[in-house]
Amino acid sequence: MKSHVFELVAQEIRFALKTRRGYKIGIVSDLVVITATFVLMFYFQSSYGLQDFYGVSEQTAKVLYFLGFLFWQFGTLALGFCSSMISNDARSGILELEVQSGYPVPLLVLVRMAANLLLNLVIVVALVVVFYFLSSISMKEIGFVLLACLLSVPAILGMFGIGLLVGCVSLKEKGTNSITLILQAVLLFLGNVSTPIYFSVQHAIPFADGIEIVRSLYVGMPVAAWLPWAYVLVNALWLGAGLFLFGRALHHERVYGTFDTY
Repeated sequence: MKSHVFELVAQEIRFALKTRRGYKIGIVSDLVVITATFVLMFYFQSSYGLQDFYGVSEQTAKVLYFLGFLFWQFGTLALGFCSSMISNDARSGILELEVQSGYPVPLLVLVRMAANLLLNLVIVVALVVVFYFLSSISMKEIGFVLLACLLSVPAILGMFGIGLLVGCVSLKEKGTNSITLILQAVLLFLGNVSTPIYFSVQHAIPFADGIEIVRSLYVGMPVAAWLPWAYVLVNALWLGAGLFLFGRALHHERVYGTFDTY
């Protein structure tokens, strides 16, 4: 089984590379949009909230914002790709074939999402270059960028779970792309990215606690003992909820639907 999974991963990476070669304009446009969003937020979003909350300078607050933006970037890419893949596959009829394959549909979505996220690391490199020109950074900041990428893995899985929840709607309804865009925008402002956590309910956002952990380490603040556990638990709950409800929705569609809603 493991060998089959690794073979599947290799196939999806090759497929993603071929797809990206055929959609160079789409890659460039994604890079431009994401970079432009970062630059606009960098200049026009006030850093006073982060400065006051962590007791740091404006320069340090900009670094804290950048670390948070990386978590948001990875998380929203996972959410967007997962939900759009399910929607597109359901609309084109591919989802019915995937159901009949020897692999669980969520595993197929996860593998394709992971392959595309690996290829999207070029966006992270571009953001680091842009941030270098916008603000002086050192090897310390580069190290924390790598740490943020590593610690974002649980949040990516949690956002994948939310993507599966949106995918439940995709099985019956069109136009879920608008739902995804709204979620991405809301999470940018409430997910501990440009402003700190002010309300306990924000801890339910998949990447909020991960951002808090990295920021605390960067400014030399102690990390609360419960925070890493909460970070893992929140994302495990989102992932579990997504897998369970998507499985139920897919089963209901197989029994009572015809996969021809579109």
